[in-house]
This record gives sequence, structure tokens and C-alpha cells, in this order.
Amino acid sequence: MKNILFGCMIFLSVLMFLCLYKALKGPRYTDRMICINVIATLAVSFICILSVYLEESFLVDIALVYSMLSFLAVVVLCRIVTLYHQGWLLYKERREEEKRD
Repeated sequence: MKNILFGCMIFLSVLMFLCLYKALKGPRYTDRMICINVIATLAVSFICILSVYLEESFLVDIALVYSMLSFLAVVVLCRIVTLYHQGWLLYKERREEEKRD
């Protein structure tokens, strides 16, 4: 059983590196955000498998906290990109520059 879990962890590590490569190479911000989200999901899976492999239950708590932080980060990034593409961020920056002058 330990060999299967170790093989799964190696497989997840390879997938994380492939997603990291795609995130660095991705032509658009949306591709990069999706790759970062996939990396976070794979990391949570890796931590859960590591918890079973090491027989330590506290690692599951760490995986839960990491998944919540990852979710919040993706929501914030999506909101920022949406506001930028709608022009709100540029509009606010221009107004602040006009106020300074």
C-alpha cells in the first residue's frame, strides 16, 4: 500500500510541474489562473495522500486550511481581473491621478 501511495505522490508532483510550466508559458491571464488553481488542488491532494502515507491526521487540517486560502486567492484574482477588463481599475487610477494634479 505504501508503494502505491508513494507512486501517487510522484505522479502528482509531475503534474504540478507540468501545470507550473503551463502557468509560466500560458498566453493569457485566464490560463495562468486556471493552472494556479489546478496546482493548488493537486497540492491539497498531495497533502492528503501524505497524511495517509505518514499516518498523521493533522495534515488533513493543513490541507483544509490550504484549500480555503487557495479558494479565496482565486476569488480575489478573478475579481481583480474582471474589474480590470471592465475598466473600473483604470478609471479609478485616472481619477486619483487627476486629483493629485
